[in-house]
Amino acid sequence: MRFTVFATVALATPGVLAWGDLGHRTVGYLAEKHLTDDALSLFNRLLANDRGFDYSDAATWADTIKHSMPWSSQFHFISK
Repeated sequence: MRFTVFATVALATPGVLAWGDLGHRTVGYLAEKHLTDDALSLFNRLLANDRGFDYSDAATWADTIKHSMPWSSQFHFISK
C-alpha cells in the first residue's frame, strides 16, 4: 500500500524528488566553505576557472550537459 501511494505521488508530481539547480548550487556553496586548503587548490586547478564560474556553477554542470552529451550521464552521480 505504501509503495502504491508513493508511486502515485511520484508519478503525479515529476521533479519533486529532484534536487534541481537550487539544491545543487546550495550543496556546492556549502561544500566550498568546508574544503581544506589543499582540496580548494586542487578544485580550482580542475575547474580551470577562466570564465568566473563559482562552485555552484560546477555543481550544476552534470545536469547541464547530460542531454547534449549522453555519454556523460554515467558520471552524473555515484551510488554505492
